[in-house]
Amino acid sequence: MIRGGVMDVKELAEEFARLIKERDSIPFHKQGTNARCVEIDDRLIPLIVSQVPRGTMEEFNELINSMLGE
Repeated sequence: MIRGGVMDVKELAEEFARLIKERDSIPFHKQGTNARCVEIDDRLIPLIVSQVPRGTMEEFNELINSMLGE
């Protein structure tokens, strides 16, 4: 979970990937009705993205894709 302090790009990508895996493991996550899925999609993921240092979004996306196997 995100705590106080600054996370580097790799830590942010790891947290993002962990949340995506958690969300995708919840039954019926695509229906958007599960409270945890909504929290992940609407609050936690945007919070992570907002912390990605300027100029490192491409690196962030590459890290996530490698972690999620995409």
